[in-house]
Amino acid sequence: METNELLQSGLLELYALGQLEGAALDVVQLAIAQYPEVARELEQIEETLFLLAKTQAIAPPLTAKPLLMAKIDFRERVRGGEVLEPVPLLSPNAKIEDFEKWLVRKDLDAPEGFGAMFLKIIGHDREKTTGLLWLRYGAPDEIHTDEFEHFLILEGTCDITVGTEVHSFRPGDYFAIPLHINHNVRVTSPTPCKAVLQRTLVQPKR
Repeated sequence: METNELLQSGLLELYALGQLEGAALDVVQLAIAQYPEVARELEQIEETLFLLAKTQAIAPPLTAKPLLMAKIDFRERVRGGEVLEPVPLLSPNAKIEDFEKWLVRKDLDAPEGFGAMFLKIIGHDREKTTGLLWLRYGAPDEIHTDEFEHFLILEGTCDITVGTEVHSFRPGDYFAIPLHINHNVRVTSPTPCKAVLQRTLVQPKR
């Protein structure tokens, strides 16, 4: 295949997308190695595809990275031999002292320079996931459809807006987020708001 024919064939675009195989892949790889103009054209195609992907990219939720890092940390702690203790189910009767065994652990503290949010998972089973949550400013809008979210405030203060209703909380307060309603959190104290966060799966009706 002539160089000009290759440049017009669309094979370089398919190569940049990783969609070439067999004889066509061999032809393109050989041309890239032999002809500088083909290599330059490939570089331009890759740059164009990168810019296109960047402009069309969907920004992940602000909570995505802290949640992912918390899951990785929890998995590594368990693999390292951490013995998990049963975690109480959060309810209106929950008290801060119910979680004392986790609150006194220095390895479960948030680092001093954490960003907007930090989470340390302290328990996970088929029905619920529980963690210690720190919010510096708050948490963005979200809606839950398959799990209930419960909070027990440990330190600081915050407002949780559910729909159009604003609920204010201080240490010792408990709150359960209803399903299918938009909600967000705004920290109202000069220091981060720390809470026990527990998410429980919605049990299917029988």
